[in-house]
Amino acid sequence: MFRNIYIFGLGMMGGSLAHAIKRGKNCKKVYAYDTCRQSLLFAKKNLLIDDYDDKQFTLLKKSDLIIICAPVKKYDEIFNVIDKNISENVIVSDIGSIKSNITKSLDNFPVHLRRRFIGSHPLTGSEKYGIRSFQKNLYNNQYVLISQFNRDTNLLKKITNFWRKIGCNCITINPKQHDSLLALTSHLPHIASFVLVKNILSKCPSEEIDSYTGGGFRDFARLANSDPEMWEGIISLNKRNIIKSIDEFTNEIENLKKIIRNGKSVDIKKYIEKIHKKLN
Repeated sequence: MFRNIYIFGLGMMGGSLAHAIKRGKNCKKVYAYDTCRQSLLFAKKNLLIDDYDDKQFTLLKKSDLIIICAPVKKYDEIFNVIDKNISENVIVSDIGSIKSNITKSLDNFPVHLRRRFIGSHPLTGSEKYGIRSFQKNLYNNQYVLISQFNRDTNLLKKITNFWRKIGCNCITINPKQHDSLLALTSHLPHIASFVLVKNILSKCPSEEIDSYTGGGFRDFARLANSDPEMWEGIISLNKRNIIKSIDEFTNEIENLKKIIRNGKSVDIKKYIEKIHKKLN
């Protein structure tokens, strides 16, 4: 379907995607660019990519699908490079966790770029980051949210087929709805983990933490150990939706605190049972 696919950003997600593309033989060549030369050398040595670009971006010009796998705050800079170095029929997509900011970014560039862009968000990941943490099966049987920024149904069909060939399931969602839902289902859990782990570490010496914690803490700690640069960008660019989710979460915490303070065992049990029933 595609001749040459270009990965713009070779972190854990980008490296894992390159591996999935190569394994599925979804194109002739996989190219990449990253500001870290060591990441590019590692990717080529381990056969994740066929070749990598320099700042002349000659390989970018040869590519017919470009996927941005970089922190969301770098999109303006990347769009500027792409706009100057793309062929007429190229498709541009991404794997970012927020989409509404892209609308504002694209407004700063010629209409051609908006016409060729379609957003993607694979609902997968890891607290680990960097190309050396790439995972061979990261995208297997995962959901990908597709966000359209134009009405080109052919664009939607091609990017959906691309993700399905990698082994993903696709759902179409508009950018505004995407950011509202993900603030609740993804961004809030990470923020809760940051706060919880920070609070625990402030009261328990870090060198003794393993002696006093179990699986519950480790699950939260895994989220809290995520890439700071990536999450700073997500939180800053989706702050309105995130603040709303935090407010709703805080209200629910207060509700549970009242139930606990009242000391009625039956009410505490009912609260937990309601959640249990919805999950099972």
